[in-house]
Amino acid sequence: IGSVHELPDVETVRRLIEQGLLAAPAPGPDRTLLLLNRGFLQIQREGHPYQDTDAAVREALAAAEELGDVNLLTAALDLVQIHEDLGGRRGEAYRTALRRIELVPRVTDVKEIGDSYATAARSALYVGRYREAEAHASTCIERSRGIDSGSYIHGLTWLVGARFALGDWEAALADQAELERVSALSSSELPPAFTMGAYTRAALCHELRCEHDEASRYIDLAIRYAKEVGV
Repeated sequence: IGSVHELPDVETVRRLIEQGLLAAPAPGPDRTLLLLNRGFLQIQREGHPYQDTDAAVREALAAAEELGDVNLLTAALDLVQIHEDLGGRRGEAYRTALRRIELVPRVTDVKEIGDSYATAARSALYVGRYREAEAHASTCIERSRGIDSGSYIHGLTWLVGARFALGDWEAALADQAELERVSALSSSELPPAFTMGAYTRAALCHELRCEHDEASRYIDLAIRYAKEVGV
């Protein structure tokens, strides 16, 4: 038996999910959760082409909608939003994010609440709605402060992006400093994958301000990340 810190390989996870689906054929929370996990696995770990994941995403969403569990439904919409983003359907992903935000008053899972605002900030940023992105990211931070460090960092990531796009570079770099402070509390040597966009924006910001040493520090970190983890 491996260490509890060792993650199973993708094939093992896929096999367990498929076995679980065979054992839980009836509609219910267990089957819905398995369908969601299958969708996320195909998109984020197995890298299936966009057209090959569409059916799995739709099945997971339909199961969550039928079940009526709002926490599972918001997770399903997260899957849909990622699927649409990867397919280049930014406008649809933005509308899905807004649908997810509408569910927040009924959501009880704090991670889903934080993630809903963080991904809404991401989608708003992608379609050029920078003030809206700033507002969603700020709400994520306030809702998760002292409760969920992952969502807190996620909100900071997109707040850096929004404020950089708005030209508020001092605030963006202050947010980046807070992101780094919280990330440093982790035992990991490298920042979480979802934060790297903030680090590269900080690099560009420093470079545009002719702060070349600071820019180089972030660039070196990004290169190290690409070599050790991949892009």
